[in-house]
Amino acid sequence: MMKKEIYTPYGFRDKLFVEAAGARALNDRLHHVFELYGYHDITTPMVEYLKLFDEERGSIDPVNLYKFVDRDGELLVLRPDLTPAAARFAVTYLSEGDLPCRMCVNGQVFRYSGPFSGKARELYQTGIEFIGTDSAESDAEVLEAALDALEATGLKSWRMALGEAGLVREVLSLVPGDDLCKYVNSRNYPALDAEMQTRKVPEPLRQLVSIMTRTGGIELVNEALQYLDELNSEYDTAAARGAFARLAEVWNALQRAGKTDRLTVDPGMTPDLQYYTGIVFQAYADGSGEYILDGGRYDDLYRQFDRNWPAVGFGVQVNQVMQALQAQHCVQDSPKWVYVAGNDPALTAEAARYLRGRDIPVFRTEMTDRGAFEELYKDRSDCAIALWLDPEEDPALRQNLAEWLKEVLQGA
Repeated sequence: MMKKEIYTPYGFRDKLFVEAAGARALNDRLHHVFELYGYHDITTPMVEYLKLFDEERGSIDPVNLYKFVDRDGELLVLRPDLTPAAARFAVTYLSEGDLPCRMCVNGQVFRYSGPFSGKARELYQTGIEFIGTDSAESDAEVLEAALDALEATGLKSWRMALGEAGLVREVLSLVPGDDLCKYVNSRNYPALDAEMQTRKVPEPLRQLVSIMTRTGGIELVNEALQYLDELNSEYDTAAARGAFARLAEVWNALQRAGKTDRLTVDPGMTPDLQYYTGIVFQAYADGSGEYILDGGRYDDLYRQFDRNWPAVGFGVQVNQVMQALQAQHCVQDSPKWVYVAGNDPALTAEAARYLRGRDIPVFRTEMTDRGAFEELYKDRSDCAIALWLDPEEDPALRQNLAEWLKEVLQGA
């Protein structure tokens, strides 16, 4: 009786050899950037209490959680989002005296998606959280780290969009009548324009709303501030003005750092996660249908833990970056081995030990046919050099193995 094949569950997948090595190398490059900015590693468990991700937190929709009950009757969840888990960690172990604090966190997150969505249910994220300051400088630092991290991935084609979480709501609240946010959120701009005409909105406000449908550079922010100046005193523009001014402050800080080449202002950006309260940003790359990085300011999240701690951070979607790297034909780092074989097992074992002692990765094979060995490994992407050891061809090889290996490797 034949055994049934065992497959991975829908939405989950294995990473084989080169892909797994590439993912590890990618994470190492990202982590190096975070270290350069002074972020310290933390780890949190993949299993958390369900209440950590309830609707009040503004995290993942409860229907998309992997929930279960343990033997003690506790409601648990497979971690769907790193930020609330990092916040839980911070309020458990940190005090006011530890702030500001920079944390680096990474790991798998799990989100249920429909069987026909084509989306992965296990994702790998890595990112940073900057806790304890609400300045524009901290926003700019985190954004600069995000831009440097994406540069370090090796992607050729990508852009980052910068917005403000409450901007759409604040601007559209100036328009009398029913809420118009749904038109911006769905990018239904013709319907939005029709509503503006129906409501006979004054020209400065109409132009201001139109900015929410555009993307560009700092000129959009400057235009918006000008239209706000033109509105008469019956409009309460303080919140919208403050949001645009914060965008300008962050942009200017990044411009001074020479980091605006890949940056775009998107005033109409509406983040997926509801805990964002200030600056928000998302990055996209050719070859990925979803964003490869997202983040922002989430000052209200810690208030739900009875801490008045402002915070800003982001997460890199490693799965999506890997997909984009492959689509853009970007060469990824992968281990290179010296393949060693020969007709004297003791000699090949000695050669392997010599190389490993010098931090050179070695793959020792028991193949005894030289032609087959060289043909098999000459074009392998993970082969730095293939060495065949035959003391019958070179009787001095046993006595001069170290010198022979040095010469061969120097000439490779």
